[in-house]
Amino acid sequence: MLLRAKCPRLISRPADMRRILLCWLIVLASCGQVSAREVIEAFISNVNVQTDGTLEVVEEVRVNAEGRDIRRGIYRDFPTDYQAADGTAVRVGFSVTDVERDGRDEPYTIERLDNG
Repeated sequence: MLLRAKCPRLISRPADMRRILLCWLIVLASCGQVSAREVIEAFISNVNVQTDGTLEVVEEVRVNAEGRDIRRGIYRDFPTDYQAADGTAVRVGFSVTDVERDGRDEPYTIERLDNG
């Protein structure tokens, strides 16, 4: 069976074609912006207690950063000042062994905060 039909001419002038193309470009551009979200996709923390009582912490943070809200990396705060049961102040040690991004060394800085 063969069906034939005539369709009305939708685009009658070049100006109509430009308007249609402009609308499509706007739609396509807005779709790209919607899909580019800045989010922390995964946060995995493995804590191992060593025989001497020290902790080894390995964290994997998977982030999608587009440079809008996340521009200067990820910040991690670790309190190191505590109060013992008898009320004395205790400061625990803290050292970073390495920081990597995509398997390569990443520069990092450490600064002391009011809470240790």
